[in-house]
Amino acid sequence: MTEKTTSDPAESTAIDSLTDPLRLADEDGVDHCTREFPHESEDHCEAGVAGRAIVGVVNDADELLLRVHDEEEMLVLPNATVHRGDDWVAEAERAVAEKTGLDVDVEGVERVRRAEHVVDGEETPFQTTTHVVFRAAPVDDATEVEGPDADDWSVDWFDALPEKFGACGGPAVDDVRPFLE
Repeated sequence: MTEKTTSDPAESTAIDSLTDPLRLADEDGVDHCTREFPHESEDHCEAGVAGRAIVGVVNDADELLLRVHDEEEMLVLPNATVHRGDDWVAEAERAVAEKTGLDVDVEGVERVRRAEHVVDGEETPFQTTTHVVFRAAPVDDATEVEGPDADDWSVDWFDALPEKFGACGGPAVDDVRPFLE
């Protein structure tokens, strides 16, 4: 992980690159956890990849950028799969730009999750990936967002977890909560 600093000490330090998120295992201030992800088969959305870059974008008003699918009653932070050898920070920034139209700077790592993928009914993971939850901020004052035309997800800023998702659990909501507390 390399860092880039700005000439203004009031500005935050942003992460420039990350190729090995597992090296953050002993990093202070980074939450570490393991979670099991059951699948019907070994063919799933993270099959053959290194993991997922998940991005909590917080604006100057302390609002969090969320993608919401009302029909399916789901919400997620902008995210993308990361292939082996890819730069996790570059993939995180690309995912936010593609899914929201917003350019961001990644400022830090909030969580590293070991994702153990198992076939329903089996105990032994057939694959392990890494999920990295990044903290990011818009690169400028622009906070207008737009979701891609080809899906049913809306994109907006929230200062609290939408009420209908408050009782929900799961990794997506778990990733959102620290940004809104």
